[in-house]
Amino acid sequence: MAGLGLLGLPLVLDTVIAPFNDEGNQASGETRGVMNLASKAMLDASFMGIGWKNFALTINPPYAYGDVIDDWERDRGHKVDPDYAKGVVESHYWLLLSENGWPGFLTYMVFIVGAQFALLLGWWRHRGTPRGAYLFGMGVALTRL
Repeated sequence: MAGLGLLGLPLVLDTVIAPFNDEGNQASGETRGVMNLASKAMLDASFMGIGWKNFALTINPPYAYGDVIDDWERDRGHKVDPDYAKGVVESHYWLLLSENGWPGFLTYMVFIVGAQFALLLGWWRHRGTPRGAYLFGMGVALTRL
């Protein structure tokens, strides 16, 4: 399996490396910030959020949440196409906040902290065993969210 993976590596290497080359892309970073502002507008409009899976619908007309993106584009001297569909925010946490509001976000955070505590406790009880190593790995993976 590892040999097959190494044979396929040259085919996907450009895809893996490309995001690292965009690190200094100023417009990309600004777009993320503007999308976060649109998410904040959704959260400010409703404590409970706009509803699960509704971000992509409400970022576009007839809703006004995407106006911050259009204003940003106009400020940069670009023409705004009203029929162009805007994307979804990249920030996992802003997406949770805008769609599920504070109650959904806090519930998610309680789940993450509770799961981390259970994984830490399980790792401590089973340290030095394969089960303990697995629990430790799951805890590290959950930390990366």
